[in-house]
Amino acid sequence: MGPEIELLRSFGVSAKRISDLLNESAVNIRKISERAQHPNPIPLEVPAPPIRQAQLKEFLLYGKKRKTFEALEWQVEEIFNEYASTYQFEEGARVLKGLLDLVSAPTNPKRVRLRARIHHLIAWFEVQQGKVKSALNHGQFSMWLSRKAYKDSWDSLDLNRYVETALIVSMAAHLSAEGQDRSESYALAILWLAEQAAEAAKNPRGSEHFRQRGSAYFHLGFEDDAKKCFLEAMQRASDKAEARDENHVQMIGSRFLNLLGKTPNWDGAQELLSKVKQTFGKHSLEYAINVNYTTAAGFLTNDSKVEQGALKLLLSNASLIDPFGRQATVSRLLSITPDLKLTPTQKSRWIKQVLRANALRNL
Repeated sequence: MGPEIELLRSFGVSAKRISDLLNESAVNIRKISERAQHPNPIPLEVPAPPIRQAQLKEFLLYGKKRKTFEALEWQVEEIFNEYASTYQFEEGARVLKGLLDLVSAPTNPKRVRLRARIHHLIAWFEVQQGKVKSALNHGQFSMWLSRKAYKDSWDSLDLNRYVETALIVSMAAHLSAEGQDRSESYALAILWLAEQAAEAAKNPRGSEHFRQRGSAYFHLGFEDDAKKCFLEAMQRASDKAEARDENHVQMIGSRFLNLLGKTPNWDGAQELLSKVKQTFGKHSLEYAINVNYTTAAGFLTNDSKVEQGALKLLLSNASLIDPFGRQATVSRLLSITPDLKLTPTQKSRWIKQVLRANALRNL
């Protein structure tokens, strides 16, 4: 929580005060703050979008090899669906890592594509947990493999896989938050690469691209641009049938829109939380995320009565948020906000930083 602690220290909040609120020693708080002043750069080496090379031969699989390969493809997707649907991100990543040896050192583009897919799914599981370094390692390698596969296959599927993985790498860059606004600049650069590949594949960008772009603009302070992106994200989710239902569509953009402007929409945030609960259930990651965003909207109103209601909402849902590591970090930091006695401007900066807080960024 280095960036968050260092931000509070820049506001003049003492190490003793922070340590009391977080139940940590003042000495530890000072050490964390000192380290945060010299952030380590994230290991970012994103491969350029794929290009074709001359096809000298066809790469086909026959007979038993083909059946074995197709069975492994099916197994990979089944494993992902099983663990993703039950929010078992750590276990899902562990199981998929065990399959990598089955496609080690591939030369056939289809096997290269499958290895890229496995790394992609591992990166997805890792970024859900906030494990930035691991997500970047697997994600960037997956992009490189998709690029390699496309050179031989000329198949737009490899271009689309490159785009999908770029979104994971962009999210990991955002969650690194070590370099403050630099993480958002990294994310925007990666999204630009994804855009180029999507255009080459003639596949219109989906909601996640615009949601992430809007999030980057939001954290950089460009609220008008952020609003346009969030509205576009919801429209793309509807047009491309990417959402489970209309409540899901609203969740994609409205949780951010409720925070924008001089008067954050506390009522709208509460209504959205109710819709998310209806669609995903209160034990879901989606619900945990939206409890945090609803609380943030309440705190940003600077209305003491609303802030009390927001804190009550947060604390009453703490046990539901705790299983989700990164969201638990966000919740913990949000919970001390009223006791920090920040000015409205400081509180706005604090909450923006807290919403991307990630105690697992170095894993």
